Amino acid sequence: MGNSCSNTAKQEPGGAVHYPPLEQQHQQAKSSSVEHEDRIFAPLSLGGNTLEDPMDLVPPVRQSKGHRGSMDSRPSASQPSRDLKEAAAQRVASQERFSGGGQRISKDRVSSVNTSGSTNSPKTSKRGSARSSFAVEKDGGDNLKNTIGGRAKARLQQQPHISESGAIIEFLPPAHLEQQYHALGITAPDMPVPVTMLAMLWQLPLDEAVDRVNEFQNLGVMRVATLEDGSLWCLTSSDHLQSIEAICGEAGLKKYHEQLLDAYTHLGKVPLNEVADDGYIVQNFAHHLVGAGRLNDMLVLLTEPIWLESKLHAYGLASIVQDFRRYFGETDTPDPIVRLLLQAIQLSQGCCLEQPNIKMLREQMLGRLVAVSGDGALKAWYEHHSSKAISEMVGAAGYTLVHLLPRTASLQQAGGLHRMTLRSHTMPIKKVVISPNGQDVITISEDGAAQVWDMNVGDCVMQLAREVPLVDVDVAPGGSLCCIASQDGHCCLWDLETGQIKHVLEGHHARVNAVAIDRQGLRCVTVSEDSTGRVWSLADGTCEQLLQGHGVAGGGLGSVFDVAISFDGTMAATASEDFTCRVWDLDEEVCAHVLEGHSGWVVSVSFMGNTMDLVTASHDGTARVWDGESGSCIHVLSGHTGRLNKVRVDSSGKFAITCGDDNAAMVWDLESGKRLAKLLGHTAWVNDAEITRDGSRAVTVAGGGPGRGGGGST
Repeated sequence: MGNSCSNTAKQEPGGAVHYPPLEQQHQQAKSSSVEHEDRIFAPLSLGGNTLEDPMDLVPPVRQSKGHRGSMDSRPSASQPSRDLKEAAAQRVASQERFSGGGQRISKDRVSSVNTSGSTNSPKTSKRGSARSSFAVEKDGGDNLKNTIGGRAKARLQQQPHISESGAIIEFLPPAHLEQQYHALGITAPDMPVPVTMLAMLWQLPLDEAVDRVNEFQNLGVMRVATLEDGSLWCLTSSDHLQSIEAICGEAGLKKYHEQLLDAYTHLGKVPLNEVADDGYIVQNFAHHLVGAGRLNDMLVLLTEPIWLESKLHAYGLASIVQDFRRYFGETDTPDPIVRLLLQAIQLSQGCCLEQPNIKMLREQMLGRLVAVSGDGALKAWYEHHSSKAISEMVGAAGYTLVHLLPRTASLQQAGGLHRMTLRSHTMPIKKVVISPNGQDVITISEDGAAQVWDMNVGDCVMQLAREVPLVDVDVAPGGSLCCIASQDGHCCLWDLETGQIKHVLEGHHARVNAVAIDRQGLRCVTVSEDSTGRVWSLADGTCEQLLQGHGVAGGGLGSVFDVAISFDGTMAATASEDFTCRVWDLDEEVCAHVLEGHSGWVVSVSFMGNTMDLVTASHDGTARVWDGESGSCIHVLSGHTGRLNKVRVDSSGKFAITCGDDNAAMVWDLESGKRLAKLLGHTAWVNDAEITRDGSRAVTVAGGGPGRGGGGST
């Protein structure tokens, strides 16, 4: 138990396996490195594309249709994913090609296997997991090529014990494979594993492990593929994983988790943070540590910045956040410093990824924990890593680049209001919306893209794109539908689950400036530079009402900039360049009030909670609170030094955030009209803001592009 496996392993009489010294194995891994000492994959040829990661063989979870932006299994703000049609074609081709049995693997194909790592990891979908298919094909000769399968369950060939639905009822592996079969149950779903890892798990020499893999492939238990560097990777069928879990249970699988960890660490002789990455183990340490019940060891990794930085560059921020989530989910009383460390990582990751050749995560984290460094458990961690950083800095020789260590709270601090910065859009962001699930942030930009972000991770999980600049977006109460307004005068109803366009709303004769969906999910209202508003049915996309009146008395200046709908869906308010806001009774189809008082364009309006009262924001630099019943002004909110661009009200109707050209956002108490806070940090005008449903956090967006996530009470 606990043996590691390499290409030079030898079997001695009696079945014992002899491995080279640890130093020799680590040296072999380092000598084969190309970019980083733990990232050494050669490109993989797949349908004309170049892949560097076996995870690219796992098909997408969520995809978008009908547009050039889409989703793949590894969402990234910097790398748009494949088009749905291309992915669908690959799935069909895969199913047609690989309906028969798999190809046998020759042992001599593994002679050049390296210890290797990958550069990216898939993001786990919040809307369910994919059923992966992993196939191999002949490439004219003896070379094997990988092919992406679909989301359908992997075919289980040569198996009589399968129900009509495809679910496994019973699978009895040959007696000599039973132990190895059960050990496969510790692999994560949809996660390819190298054959070298299976050799360690099964405690077999590499050539014998290849024999077992061939047998499992012929039985339909797994699919196998070869990278160009000669390394073999396997993907176990999801159905078989479920069957093994049902047979063994968590307790039965625990020993296999422990067995694998002991093999990688040579029975604890190698610290976890020093284990050489083979493209699998670093990404999946948390999975196996949880399975083995070793949460204390997991905590050691999560508090080791050097190891975390290596994983950040190899697999991305989402993989690290997933590890933290696992830890939080497995313990009722997590170590108090862990959440602070996670926030420090999220604040630091942008700088680290921009300069991948400079080690800086530790210093960045220390610089962002200065304000809380004297607190209890964090104090020991901070002092330990500070002393190590200073020692290395003093000992740096020649022209070695080192990251300076801030000694004051000059950087954004963990535990404060600022959580993370979202970067991807290439032009100014026009609006940000938090979806009803409270986890996703939707941003739209003049670059023609609408992007869905995971607010906990800071990663882009879906992209909806058009060829024209986008202007506004709103999300239906269920969170499955959004309406996006564009500069060409059209609006599109997008299905956020499938990415399809459900309806195109046509009727305006000029740019659509704003859109609002009622809380009942029945209709939406759009407003335009053609001086009108339109009421649309979400069910069939037809226009139900035309709202006219702005600009008539002002000589034709009547472009409508914003619209809001009351909580019960009976009233709408429109803000215009004619210095007024109009309140409309949608049931009676009449204008109920004309709100006058601003001395500049009225550019934003919002109803206050479950009331008919409103707040408007104007280019005159003020916001006004109005009585919706009488149309009179209650408060004038003054404080900004530039014109206002947007006003947002929390769900309770008690607080508002105003966004101005003075690079600031302000929080107001609407009952008293007093300012509660001034939010600084942006270096450009603040375009928009959004408040979470519980009123505890807000997101602001600036004209320069990036958005900022804030935590804390409004």
